Order: sequence, then C-alpha cells, then structure tokens
Amino acid sequence: MNEPKVVIAMSIWDDLKARTHYDLIRVLNTGIIAGYCQCVGSLLPSTRNEAVRQVYENYMDFTHILFIDGDMCGFDGTTVDVLISANKPIVSPLMSRRQPPYQPCIPENSLRDLAMQLQKPIDKRKVLKVPSTGMGFTLVKREVIESTCEVIAGASKDDGPRQAIWFTGDRNIRENFFDVEVPTALKELQVREWTDDENELEVGFEEGVKLGLNARMGAPVFGEDFVFCSRAAVAGHETYIDPTIMVLHIGEQAYGVHDWMDWAVNKHNIIGNRLEHGVSMWKRKDPEKNNSRPPKIIRAGRG
Repeated sequence: MNEPKVVIAMSIWDDLKARTHYDLIRVLNTGIIAGYCQCVGSLLPSTRNEAVRQVYENYMDFTHILFIDGDMCGFDGTTVDVLISANKPIVSPLMSRRQPPYQPCIPENSLRDLAMQLQKPIDKRKVLKVPSTGMGFTLVKREVIESTCEVIAGASKDDGPRQAIWFTGDRNIRENFFDVEVPTALKELQVREWTDDENELEVGFEEGVKLGLNARMGAPVFGEDFVFCSRAAVAGHETYIDPTIMVLHIGEQAYGVHDWMDWAVNKHNIIGNRLEHGVSMWKRKDPEKNNSRPPKIIRAGRG
C-alpha cells in the first residue's frame, strides 16, 4: 500500500478548546499528518464541506481526510495510526455524546454489539461494522469522498470543489406516510370527476408533487454524519468503529451553590457537617418544583 497522506479537516463551532489544541499539536508533531485545514461556523454541514474544499485546493494528492471537531480530545499519533492500520473506508474510535446518557455516537441498534466487544480484553476486540458514526474524529478514505460528492444545482463537476458538497442534513419520511397518508390522498383523487382539461390535470399533478415533497415535514432530523455514512453505504463503502481506542468529547457544565455544597459535604469539615442537614432538607422540600438541580452527595471531592 502506498504511503498514506492524511489531511486533517477541522470543524470548529465557536472556538478551539484548549485540550483539543494541545492534542492537535501532539498529532501534528508526529509527522503522520500531511496537511491541516479548518473552518469555523455554527452549521456543521457547511463547515465540513468548506474544510473538504480546502483539502482539495491545498493537498490534491491526499489519500485520507481525518475529520476532527474542535471539542474533541484524548487523541495522539497512536490513535491516528490505529485508524490507518484498520484500512476501512470510514472508521472512528469510540466517541460519546456530551449530554446524558452519554451514548456512543452510533445508532442504537449497534449498541448491543458494541457492549459485547467492550466485555472482551482490548487485545481480543475487533473493529465493528455500524450503519453510521459521528464525524467528531473519523478517518475517511479518498474514494469515499469522491463517491459521495454532489454537484451544486446549476454547476458541473468541471467547476471544481467550490461547486461541490459532501455533507447535508436530512429528514426521515413521516411514520405512516405510505401506509395511511398516501392511500387517503389517492382515494380523494379517485373520487374526483376528472376531465381532459389541462389546467385540471396540472392541478392534480401539483398536488401529487406537494404530497411527496411534504413527506418529510415534521419527521425526525438526521445529522450530516448519518446522511454521509448512508450515502457512502449506497456507494458500497462501509462504516466501522474501533473499540480498542477512544477519544473524549469536551462538554460544559454550569456551576452553582449546590456544587459548593457537594464539595463541602465531601470534605467532612465543620461547614460540611452543617450543610449535610441543609442538603437533606433541600431534597425533602420539593425537588421537582425547584428549578435548580438538587445537590448530589458524591464521594469524590472536586477542585
């Protein structure tokens, strides 16, 4: 196999987290990475598309794109080496969402298979095929990028990467659309007294088109990562995760007096002894109506 030329495509929501910056420098200093591009913005499909365009414009001979988000950490050169060695079209390490219940960034129907892999020793685990994975830290081969490219309406492939997109959100079709809504609409159309009038036929055609276009209104939204992996699967490229490595997703927490109370109680000092009674009273008062979360008594101290 030829020497891989991996280019990082970084998507940053608002700012690059300090821990991400630190780990990024570690990876760049290993010599594994052939280039780096980034895009800042709040719309992930747009930032990912722009980052890919930059890769094409600045590193035409790339073999892989390593997508990294500006809020990921816990990675180094070994993480990238393992992903390259997996030799899969799309592959990522273990990643979790940063909101409860912190579920791994894979569909729910793959969680059971992942749990079985995690029960094994690390050296016995194998890469796991999944329908999709998050793009927070994911290695994608060039052929996948090529096969998932779409040309912007009105442009041609000859216009270059500036007229191309790879990532877009989508919606599922509403539940019962084909089972209930379509048969109902067809019945309404069948009872009409149709004529050969062109205007009337045009109206019927327009209603059918609108019915199809509205099939996804109000349905669940699919993220750009799921849509990308789904389109790659249609083109014959499978998605995997490697359960032997993991990266971390940096979240945020709002702190309040309850955090100080937790800390004081766990320190078992004089203030903590007095607060112990206050904590229990808070919990007994009305934990459901209180807008702030009731303080938790934890056994590990916080700084």
